[in-house]
Amino acid sequence: MSIRPPFKIDNQTYDLCHLNNKVFTYTREGKDDIPDKTIKFLFSYSDHCFTDHYGDENYIYKEPPSKKERYFCKLRYKLSLGLPDLLKGIIKSNPYVLMTFVEHSEQFFYVEQNYQDETYRVFLEISPLKDKVSGSIEGVRIDVRSAYDEKSHATTVSGSDYLKIWKIIDARMTGVKLNRKKKKR
Repeated sequence: MSIRPPFKIDNQTYDLCHLNNKVFTYTREGKDDIPDKTIKFLFSYSDHCFTDHYGDENYIYKEPPSKKERYFCKLRYKLSLGLPDLLKGIIKSNPYVLMTFVEHSEQFFYVEQNYQDETYRVFLEISPLKDKVSGSIEGVRIDVRSAYDEKSHATTVSGSDYLKIWKIIDARMTGVKLNRKKKKR
């Protein structure tokens, strides 16, 4: 499990324990002849949830796992405090998410939420959670790869298809590949 230590900037301590890996179970209500199903989730978060790639030289975050220089961002940090609950709400409400680009064999899914009077852009990597001993799928890992407020100069996030979050979760649990829609030329 990932444990993030607190850190200080300008004599203020910032606690990152809300971004430590967390296991969460959710029971999806059955319907018709399909029974209720309890699924284990592992939530994890990248440092992009509270840092930016530019910023004040005095706010360099010293421990980025990516080994690239990142700058602490107070607004991203403030918004990140609610990410665990936001993820639980996404799972419960089953919104459409945008299947976006593939980078370094990672498939990202994008969801936009109105959160604390900000348009909050959240990029998720959703993958099977495998038992370390048997290798069998025991749940789903949702890794927040990035989460940030929408800037005035931001462009529209592009992707290939909108899918319900549970369609993606079911595909990851069963090993079914999600087909990307072919773009019209």
